[in-house]
Amino acid sequence: MNAQRLISRLSVLILSLVTAALLAGCGGGDGGGGGVGGSLGGTAATGAPVDGIVYVTDSNGIEVNVPVETDGSFSVSVEGMTPPYLLRVVPNGGGDVLYSFASEKNITVNITPLTTLALYLAHNGDLDVLYAAWSANVDALDDGLIEAQQEIINANLATLFDDYTVDATFYDFMNVAFNTDGTGIDGVLDTLDISIDFNGGNTTVLVDGAPLAWVPNIDTSGVNIGDFAIAEGSTWLLTVSDSINNIQFSEQALLSSVPNDLEQFEALSQNDIMAEFQFEGLEISVNITNLTYGVTGSGEVGTVISGNLVGTVRINGEFDGQIINETVNLNTVFEWERIDSVPA
Repeated sequence: MNAQRLISRLSVLILSLVTAALLAGCGGGDGGGGGVGGSLGGTAATGAPVDGIVYVTDSNGIEVNVPVETDGSFSVSVEGMTPPYLLRVVPNGGGDVLYSFASEKNITVNITPLTTLALYLAHNGDLDVLYAAWSANVDALDDGLIEAQQEIINANLATLFDDYTVDATFYDFMNVAFNTDGTGIDGVLDTLDISIDFNGGNTTVLVDGAPLAWVPNIDTSGVNIGDFAIAEGSTWLLTVSDSINNIQFSEQALLSSVPNDLEQFEALSQNDIMAEFQFEGLEISVNITNLTYGVTGSGEVGTVISGNLVGTVRINGEFDGQIINETVNLNTVFEWERIDSVPA
């Protein structure tokens, strides 16, 4: 399916949701909405799962914690908390404390020596001190600062990444889910030994016990974290789901084109889909209040791309003989899953 047909299809799907809600009787539009709930989940590992406790602190100084599961996975509720979040995992019985960062809720966020190194290089300071005073220093880190350091890390470890079939040109070790099974990025972590002296400002990276020559100003022009090439001939199953006024909707379509970064999803949502959002006899205006985007996988079969569009739809006019003057809350989830590398 080409890009224009994709746009038209998505527009029809969203429009069908709102139209169905109108037919069912809107009554003021009390559906969708982001709410105050949410969670963060990922993997805490050094290669092997970390036996410890994950702590999360938010921009108001609220802190919660949860034990790490035996496979290294964790999920912690951040209901009532305000991003951005700083995370750390403290091993039971002592050992290095590891750190990570999340600018929003409901995303995958891993905690590993690589995420700790990225935060340390981005902050250029003591992460223990930063965590203790995070509510007063939330501007010290952001996605852009961390991503720049991820690119430097990926470029320095490109050969090791390649040994474990991890593509250093786009792999996001902060936010891509993984299993502690010794393959992929977990194999990379098994091979690495990263030592950071927050006080002395010294960092040592060992690969199989041998020091790695670290190049802080390494060329990163070929690295674009979170992006990946869409394989030619790949097939993606798009599921669009929504809840409008407590009425559930879900539609599916097979596509060969997907947004592979936040900018593309934003363009698709704001410029293309909404430009096509119209219905004869009705005046429809859309206000998008929030967009989120995430990827689980690296473009291979089984990769899932998810996007969430939150906003309001203002509808005025006449429909099926009825005068309509409604505002509908829109909370639409898009999920593209790569299901086959060769179309049927």
